[in-house]
Amino acid sequence: MAKDLILSKQDLVTVTELQTELDTQKKQTILLNKELDVQKNQATKLETELDAQKKQATKLETELDIQKIKATKLETELDIQKIKATKLETELDIQKIKATDLLIELNIEKENNAKLQKELDAQKKQMTKLENELTIEKKKVADLTKELEIEKSFKIPETNTNNISLNPNAVIMPNLIGFTETACSQMLLSFDLKLDTIYQYIDPENKDIANGQSVKQSVAAGDIVNRGDIIAVVFAKKIIS
Repeated sequence: MAKDLILSKQDLVTVTELQTELDTQKKQTILLNKELDVQKNQATKLETELDAQKKQATKLETELDIQKIKATKLETELDIQKIKATKLETELDIQKIKATDLLIELNIEKENNAKLQKELDAQKKQMTKLENELTIEKKKVADLTKELEIEKSFKIPETNTNNISLNPNAVIMPNLIGFTETACSQMLLSFDLKLDTIYQYIDPENKDIANGQSVKQSVAAGDIVNRGDIIAVVFAKKIIS
């Protein structure tokens, strides 16, 4: 009977220890559940941020595709100008050959010197004309190359460039709105244009316009201007008291 009583006490101690361990495990389970909830919240937050980043990436990819299309268009125009320049170079080579032939004939036919000299002069004038045309076409190629480089970094408005071929000094006015004075100066310089800086003071509380940002330009984007023209640009300047 005493032995059974001792075993009962040992069993009681064991039960108490097990109960204590069970309570400890429950507390740890509660803590782990809380930590799990925190991790789930963080995972949800990260998923939301990931969705936002995916939307932003999709938007940037769309903008990139648009810029690629514009760049492809400019590259096509550049190829056309190169073909024209190559054609003129071929014609120039032909005229040079003709001029050489005339020089040979001039040496052989001294009696017809006056007549051949007139023909030679005419060929030289034609060659000079073709060289001038070639120079103009090379300038057009250089201008299109500059436009292509600018299009890759800045957005240039689409416009009709048919009138530019009539004037080798003509260029398309770029969009300067929203850029800093340094950026505007670099853009104009790439088109052989000059910057006339004008400051317009605005309310420092104005959150829509950044300090130093261009807000107006004297020539609208897409208009035709001549190299060397001075372009007035108005920049926002906040009064800081």
